[in-house]
Amino acid sequence: MLRWVRERIRNQQVVGRREPRMGRPQEEEREMRERLLKRTVLILMMGAVTACSTVYSGTSGLSTPAQYNPASGNLTQEFSASLDAMWGATIAALEALELTVVRRAKDQLGGRVVARRADGTDVVVTLRPIGLSLTSVLIEVGRGDKQASIRISQELERRVKR
Repeated sequence: MLRWVRERIRNQQVVGRREPRMGRPQEEEREMRERLLKRTVLILMMGAVTACSTVYSGTSGLSTPAQYNPASGNLTQEFSASLDAMWGATIAALEALELTVVRRAKDQLGGRVVARRADGTDVVVTLRPIGLSLTSVLIEVGRGDKQASIRISQELERRVKR
């Protein structure tokens, strides 16, 4: 700090000598820029790690591309079908994949199916109607098995097409 004050006094005494930008020595300014750049890169990297990734699964217009969130391990997808149609497709898809349905509950505000894989991993499929013919589906497989979630989503698409 004392060095900075001396530098300012010296710069004011000598006529024609240019004062460093914003009154800071150039070394400190360079160090500050480097720190800012490092922090910016770190923030961008953190955002890339926790961002949702889009999974295309060949929907043929029946649904939006699935969004997988690696932070929560959930796969979310919207289907162009009513809640009742998605409910039947969900039960049929889970049975076709040889999952044991443990619990099921449905009303006109949504539905939830809990199933179990052969290895004991829980599978939870939550249905929420967005409109009369649009339903949001949230798939959770254990602690975030992305491939199993995609496979269930693909089976749901097959069942809705029928």
